[in-house]
Amino acid sequence: MNNKIRVSKFWAMGGRCLIELWPHLPYLLGKPWLIGARSRKEFLEASKQITDISVEGEIKYRIRTDSPLLVRSVRFLLDDFFYEYHGNVWGLMDDDYLYIEERIFK
Repeated sequence: MNNKIRVSKFWAMGGRCLIELWPHLPYLLGKPWLIGARSRKEFLEASKQITDISVEGEIKYRIRTDSPLLVRSVRFLLDDFFYEYHGNVWGLMDDDYLYIEERIFK
């Protein structure tokens, strides 16, 4: 069994990404702390949404946080497997590979 998959193939096969934020600041702002993505476009929109939460928190409550510090975990799911990216997940390109982290048991 191959333990890696190209990102472009991951999205084409119906892969999902789940981004979990530390809930304190999103809760104060009334924003979601779980964000999902099913394509590269939605993944980039999620990144923008996290940046917006960071900026709005600084403006409203004077809480200075960098966008990456709001992220608790980023999980990629496809066919009962969790995948991980070795590197900066926000620089993810279609030619990169995701590696199997663990199998999901039902």
